[in-house]
Parts: sequence; structure tokens; C-alpha cells
Amino acid sequence: RIKHSRKVSFKTVRTVFIVLLSLAIFAGIAFLVLRSSSIFAITNIQVEPTEHVTNEQIQKLIAVEEGTTLLNMDESLITEELQKDPWVASATYERQFPNTLRITIVERKVTAIVALSSGPVAWYLGENNVWLEADQLTVPEGKTTATVALEKATSEGKLLVTDVPATVSPVAGTTATDAEIQAVMQYQSTFSSELTSQIVSYSASSVDAISVTLTNGVQVALGSPTQITDKEKVILAMLKQFPGELTYLNVRTPASPTYRRVSTGNVQSGSGVS
Repeated sequence: RIKHSRKVSFKTVRTVFIVLLSLAIFAGIAFLVLRSSSIFAITNIQVEPTEHVTNEQIQKLIAVEEGTTLLNMDESLITEELQKDPWVASATYERQFPNTLRITIVERKVTAIVALSSGPVAWYLGENNVWLEADQLTVPEGKTTATVALEKATSEGKLLVTDVPATVSPVAGTTATDAEIQAVMQYQSTFSSELTSQIVSYSASSVDAISVTLTNGVQVALGSPTQITDKEKVILAMLKQFPGELTYLNVRTPASPTYRRVSTGNVQSGSGVS
């Protein structure tokens, strides 16, 4: 009886296995047939426009060849085409059978607005130091490009970078390789949120002359992007020590900072924070 039971059990398992294998093979064949079938051919593409990318621009970039279906579409190829617009950081896809493809664009975040020295133009600088787009500024009589750029950055809640060398010549979609821009972004990415939340703008005439202006009006000379953590400790300590009194702070050498206060107008040596 035990042997007979084992034989029956084995036959049952084998039968179930064969059935499941057959179903899997059938499903695989059916998928291969359907993935190229015109039944699921993409005939309708829906795209949600973003702040800086219009529906028309997206439609022009999308690479979906005739006959492409919801099952054989190449997401990576479509994303690659979309990212030819520097504002496009990534894209997600939703298949709505039988024929609709819905695309959602994620815009690249703006990390700073850079006012050029060559004229009344400000550039949006995005994540990973990618140049996004130029904005021609209207500079009224009596104002400077830097002033107008600051008003623009303030209204949009963005960080401003000014005084960049004339050699900085952005091209949309390329990475900013200028040493001055990289130095600014190194500071910005290393500083804590406690300090970056107080930074209004950077001045970047050269790598060795990087400085910032804080929300309280204090100008801080940073110098080249070295000992960044130590420099931040000094800045925060001095702001706490002289609340509302500082007008200028030099932390190029964090062990020996100098500063100027409203009450004295004199440059004095500060105590370094290690």
C-alpha cells in the first residue's frame, strides 16, 4: 500500500509539473506573439507638461517608431531622447491597455542662478552642475545685472552666483566644468542646512576669492574650498557670539579668522574653532 501510495503521489506531482510547464510555455509563446501584435500598438501618447517643458516639446522628443507596442517599447531609448532637453531629469511610464502610453516627466531641480559677467544674462544651473537654460534680463537704468539677478533669484527662492569670470560660457545640457562654479557647488554641498539656509548669494570671481552674503547682510570671505567644515564652525560661532553686529567675516584661514563689527568698524582677530 505504501509503495502504491508513493507511485500515485509521484504521478500526481509529475502531472502537475507537466501541466504547469505547459502553461508557462504557452504563456511565453502568447507573450512573444502579443508583444509585437498590432492589438497593443501605441497609438496614443499622453504627457503631463512641466513648468519648463511643454507638451509640444516633449512630443517632438519622443522616439516611438511606428509599430511599437506597449509590450515591446524601449523605455531607456525614450528616456534618452527626452533627456535631450536638459530640464528632463527622468521619466516614468504607465501602460494603459490597449493602446495608450502615459508619460510623467520629472524636472531637474535648479541649484543656482548664475549671473554672467558678459552681459545681462542669467543661467539656471541644475542638479549635477548641468546648465539648463538662459534668461535674458531686463536691466533698468540705475540698476546692475547683479541687482536684477538677485531680485530674480530672491523671487524664485534660488541661490545666486555672481561675479563669475568672463570665461564662464554655458551651453544648455552640458556640465559646468568651470573651476569657480565647481568651487561654489563644493561649498554649497558640504555646508550644513543650518548655514546654507542663511546664504543669499556667492561671489566667485576666482577660486581663491569665493565669498558669500548671508540673509543678515554679513559678507563672508571663504577663499578656496578647503577646510570647509572648519570654516562653517567658525562662521556659526561668530554669528552666535556677535548677533546683529557683524558686517564682515574672513575665514580663509579658519584658525585665525578676522571680522568687522558695526559697533567698532575695526577688523579684529577672532578665536578659531577646531
